[in-house]
Amino acid sequence: MLGMKLVRLIERHSELLSTGLADRIRNSERTSDFRKIAPADLQLAATEVYRNLGEWLPQKTEIDIAPAV
Repeated sequence: MLGMKLVRLIERHSELLSTGLADRIRNSERTSDFRKIAPADLQLAATEVYRNLGEWLPQKTEIDIAPAV
């Protein structure tokens, strides 16, 4: 299944992806409140999400994952 291959790829590269995500979050005007969080803590949180994506994602429905309107 292509979807799970993508999830596994994301998990394998969780450190690199989380570094980029944390930088983008800290530098965006739309997420300025995240600057109150220590950079290492923000990156760790992002890494954990990426690293555990394969466990979390299959348990969710499309409604759980869809952005709130």
